Amino acid sequence: MDRIARSVSHMLKLVDEFEKLEVGFRSLQEPFIDTISTHGKFVLTIFSAVAEMERNIIVERILAEQESARRRGAVIGRRKGLGQKAEAKAILAENYYRDEKNQLSISEIMKLVDINSKATLYKYLAHRGRRNCVICKTMFWDKDQDMHKSYCKKHINKRGKNNQN
Repeated sequence: MDRIARSVSHMLKLVDEFEKLEVGFRSLQEPFIDTISTHGKFVLTIFSAVAEMERNIIVERILAEQESARRRGAVIGRRKGLGQKAEAKAILAENYYRDEKNQLSISEIMKLVDINSKATLYKYLAHRGRRNCVICKTMFWDKDQDMHKSYCKKHINKRGKNNQN
């Protein structure tokens, strides 16, 4: 019962949807739960309430244990930063980004480093200390560097937004 619905209200909504389709609900593991009969609906509601209560108790226990661990100085959750593969990609992306000779576009850097989204590329560059980056058409530059200033003066206004041509 606790797998199909997380709360009594959700379970009852499902049963209502089944009834609209003229379909009854019968549990394979609890054969006495059968929504075709009034008794079965009652048992279903009770079991759903018990499953919801068990879930809430588990959540409360987990949160209490996490709070206790925090008070003891433990760090909860994933480590900050990038994993080894992501760190390697971030270094490579930054090297391509800083390469003044080639001035690669965003999509070219993404292809070379095997990154699937611009957001990931920006996250990697921010992780490497490139926090003041702006997109200018297909070019990518750091506002603090002079590298692409002449190109971007034509396309970017003073607030760092793309000019519409």
